[in-house]
Amino acid sequence: MAHSLLWRHLDAAQIRTLGDETSPPKTKELIRQFLLSEESEGDPAAAEVEVDFHFYNLAFARDCSFSPAKISVFMSIATEVLAADRADGLRTMAASFETFKEHLMAHSVERSPYSVAIFSVDDVRAIVDYVTNGYYRHFRLYKYVLSPKLQLALEQVAPGGVEKPTAWRPLADALVQDITIAAAEVPAEESEGEGEGDEGDDA
Repeated sequence: MAHSLLWRHLDAAQIRTLGDETSPPKTKELIRQFLLSEESEGDPAAAEVEVDFHFYNLAFARDCSFSPAKISVFMSIATEVLAADRADGLRTMAASFETFKEHLMAHSVERSPYSVAIFSVDDVRAIVDYVTNGYYRHFRLYKYVLSPKLQLALEQVAPGGVEKPTAWRPLADALVQDITIAAAEVPAEESEGEGEGDEGDDA
């Protein structure tokens, strides 16, 4: 199958390593090494939530006595759904569940090359009940912790796109400035010429 999730996120050797470990703290440390996403590496709170998410999924798979192949596919489905949900801050629960259903059905029906029957009908029923009562019951909490925070910046603009002019300051608030007007000096030659012209006129 072209889009098979078998051994996609956990290979057979990693599943054997997880199966041999019985200590919860050590199991979580292995999950951190095998499955922790790059987005959570720099965020301790997100890393803790993601590791717990995978830890309890693994515990569920063990309780169901899943084979290594079933564990690999189930953990990969959970990883793919979580990655898609955290990448889109506006992704709805309905869209998330549709992705989960597509992955699950692609590994529950023998219809080569489109799907392969890894899970039985009872497995599908158990997985749907677990995911519905676990992940999707706390869907908004996962989104709040893991999804990027969206910030909305509003800029208020006057109707019609015309900005209101700012009010002028009153003259009483104007700055006082002394203005000195100096008398223009008349050149001496022009003054004598004007005097001679006046005498000629008098003659």
